[in-house]
Amino acid sequence: MAERWGFTNPTHFSRLFRATYGIPLRDYRHLPPIVCANRQQSCAE
Repeated sequence: MAERWGFTNPTHFSRLFRATYGIPLRDYRHLPPIVCANRQQSCAE
């Protein structure tokens, strides 16, 4: 995922993702698709 957006360091991407979205990428990947698709809810809930 990180390489697709031009990040060459996966650790940096992971830290930036968590700082931006408030949830680790690992946890985000395990969320049901409907949670993140619904713009009325946060993906962190």
